[in-house]
Amino acid sequence: MKKSSRSHKQSSQVWWLVGLVILLVLVIAGMYNRTSISSKAITPKLTSVDYCLQFDQWFFKNDSNYRADAPFYTSTNGQQLQLKMRASSTSITIYTAKGPSLGKMRVFIDDIDKGVVDLYQATEQFQVPLTYPLLTNTPHMVKVVALDNKNPLSTGTEIVVDGMSPDGGTFCDSSGPLYSYNSWIPIFDSRAHDGSYFISSLVGAEITDSQLSTVSTKVTWITAKGPNGGKAELYIDGALIRTVDLYNPTTIWQHAEVVDGLPFASHVPKIKIISPTNSLTKDPAVIFDSFLYE
Repeated sequence: MKKSSRSHKQSSQVWWLVGLVILLVLVIAGMYNRTSISSKAITPKLTSVDYCLQFDQWFFKNDSNYRADAPFYTSTNGQQLQLKMRASSTSITIYTAKGPSLGKMRVFIDDIDKGVVDLYQATEQFQVPLTYPLLTNTPHMVKVVALDNKNPLSTGTEIVVDGMSPDGGTFCDSSGPLYSYNSWIPIFDSRAHDGSYFISSLVGAEITDSQLSTVSTKVTWITAKGPNGGKAELYIDGALIRTVDLYNPTTIWQHAEVVDGLPFASHVPKIKIISPTNSLTKDPAVIFDSFLYE
């Protein structure tokens, strides 16, 4: 009887230990799941109000209300956005928006002033078409200029360019390589990382990528070096990382300026053209190809 009682007691202890182990496993699993959910929850997501790529003072902003899902905004006086049309056309439609906080802009076609457009309206309206007839069936240059001016009823001076459409045909997204933003000029070239790049020689010109959808520990600026390479400062999250001299006797495409070992988070890289340049550079310019995140 004593042996039986002792065996029963030992059996109870074994089952108690098994139950304790199972409970601990469940608790640890629960903590792991909560940690995973918490980690996902704090991962920044791109929303309709996040600013992304910025050329000088033009801000690229994701917003699904627009045809392009990503129009450009600015409120800085004199900022220009240009479309160089590659094909002949007899009309051009500029897509914009109207609303209670929008300002005024001026439109030029082939450097001819087409007047001021007041974007104020008491209620918001998206994908607003502004159509201009063209006198000759040839390629044209369309330019939109911010005025930092507004209707007295408006609460702001910001303007927006959604995109443009020659002859009511193919819609040209305002983030495409046919556009230039102030001093940044787009160039199609298969040697670039994405088949095109932007180039500028204006001291002080900047490009910033304020995207919030990607978390990474490594940011790479893809550029190019060559006989006309200028100098630029590379910033991450507002901090100057290094000054980059892009001069090289021969051209090197897709040159990578890597910043590694960053905290696992969203980061904001920026390049800014500076002077003086390398004494060997004759006509200094800086190429922006792309920003990569890993």
